[in-house]
Amino acid sequence: MKRQAQRAALMLSAALPLPILFSGCASTPMPDSAQQISGTRPLVGFSIAQLGYDESSYFGMCLQAACPVVTPKTNALSAQPAAPSDTRQKAPPSQDRFMKPEGFVIHFDAASAELEQSATAALVQLADQARHAAHITVVGRTDSTGSRAFNQRLAWQRARVVGTFLREQLGIAPARITVEGRGACCYVADNTTSDGRRANRHAVVTFHLAQEALP
Repeated sequence: MKRQAQRAALMLSAALPLPILFSGCASTPMPDSAQQISGTRPLVGFSIAQLGYDESSYFGMCLQAACPVVTPKTNALSAQPAAPSDTRQKAPPSQDRFMKPEGFVIHFDAASAELEQSATAALVQLADQARHAAHITVVGRTDSTGSRAFNQRLAWQRARVVGTFLREQLGIAPARITVEGRGACCYVADNTTSDGRRANRHAVVTFHLAQEALP
């Protein structure tokens, strides 16, 4: 009997604290941090929004104040198909095919840099104008017959022979004369015809006044 009484007392003492523990757990509120997943914090003021439009659009986090707002204009732009890029080169505006010489023109025979008698007579008639000019430029030109290097040398030779005539025959100071050769360039006529080629075989003499700027 004594042993049974002791066993009953032990069982009663072990059972008494349980209601206290249960009531304690139920009455104590769980902190917010314990209710969330470990290592995460709530993002305050952020939203998920569509960033970009059309094929380049994507979704991401952004501040609510800075998130893009879809408007009717945005919808219209996003719905409009992109225009295909035109990679073709646009033709330049129409212009005259050939250049017009500005100045007195002296013609030459094919592949020649010798002054014809008619050319020297014309230069003599321009002696007074040449002496009163502040500066004189002489530009030699050719047709397209022959190599580019040959035509460039020939153009310089034509310009020099005219400049030499101005110095030696008309008494123009060398410092007042500038010569230049432009072969395979700046044609005044079509090289597919004989008349056009002859027109391109020339030198242009330009007389500049004191107030004019040199080219």
